[in-house]
Amino acid sequence: MKVLWLAGHHFEPATMGLFTYPRGVACSLVEHGAEISFIGHERDEVARPNDPDWTLLGPAFRHTVRGQLTKYPFMISEVYNKEAQEAMGPLVRRSNPDAIIVDHLRSSGPIDMLRSVAPIVYMSHNHESSVKQSTLDNNPSFHHKVAFTLDLRKLRQFEQKLCDSAALVTAISETDIESYHRKNHVERERLLLMPPAYRGERLQERTITSDTPRRVVIVNNLVWGVKRRNMHELLEVTAKPLHDAGIELAIVGGDDEINKPTAELFPTVSFPGFVPDLQQYLSDSRMAVMFEPEGGGLKMKILDYVFNRVPIVGLPSAMAGVPVEPNVDYLPAPRAVDVAEQILATIDDIEHLNKLHDAASDACQTAFLPSETGRSLYERLEQIVR
Repeated sequence: MKVLWLAGHHFEPATMGLFTYPRGVACSLVEHGAEISFIGHERDEVARPNDPDWTLLGPAFRHTVRGQLTKYPFMISEVYNKEAQEAMGPLVRRSNPDAIIVDHLRSSGPIDMLRSVAPIVYMSHNHESSVKQSTLDNNPSFHHKVAFTLDLRKLRQFEQKLCDSAALVTAISETDIESYHRKNHVERERLLLMPPAYRGERLQERTITSDTPRRVVIVNNLVWGVKRRNMHELLEVTAKPLHDAGIELAIVGGDDEINKPTAELFPTVSFPGFVPDLQQYLSDSRMAVMFEPEGGGLKMKILDYVFNRVPIVGLPSAMAGVPVEPNVDYLPAPRAVDVAEQILATIDDIEHLNKLHDAASDACQTAFLPSETGRSLYERLEQIVR
């Protein structure tokens, strides 16, 4: 089966869930027999890759004002720029695919043209209009509210058009499945729950001891403004009490340029940026935090924590989509201040820490398997093509 995959950008290096999630799904599809060709932009922060499976366009522009002046919502306009608009038609038709995967709403710019080429699968990462509405509701700036309101209107139109055009809509969590069904009127038979395919190592055992550094880790990339707001909300109430207690709080991911503004605001917090061996870094930590009130979607970092057996303090809504129970498999923290309280109360309780990470790992043993992700999607693709 020939599949054309429309992506925003090349996946490598997979420094955030935006790239990790589709890369895992694509690998799983190939393992089940799909032949995939990709179209997407090169990444301006890395050298242009020599990848025969990809047709690469130049870097996408990131001019916010220009993006707001087009008929497209900003997330689409930055990807579907003039170069993409001129190149996409011939590239799509030349590929002669059996099916087309639109990876993320931002890749849906050429939707009107795609419908005449092959059946479309919308592989969503979030119910984007719900995420945008949450961002709008939580942003006090009048300027941002005006811009976000206009952008949300366009985003809803494109999300609905894509849902109406797709033979299949996949979602990363049950919450998003319900949103597509209720808000976009997508019939149940056109919906597929498709959690991430975790392809990292699953540690069979790990024992935290008193020699394990009193480090709490947060894997995050602060390139997106929503993630920065989430992080600032958390650090404003956790940085000082954890530092005063002699606990290292480390934000892993991103680079010095991206992290610098936040690092300057919170000088007692460690910002190592990208670490070449994340597994080793996690093994030298006692706890991890998952606190993102805005942003939606199942976070890949949770799977890194669970399968590397790092006990989690988490916002319950941010743990959605992972089969774990509060107070059994992780420590719930409904507010930012609760994160600090849970850490201070537990970080030296070695027995409790080991019970938590064992329970979380056991709860997820049969979840997020690459073989299952590829099988379910490939079978649905075969049905659609037939």
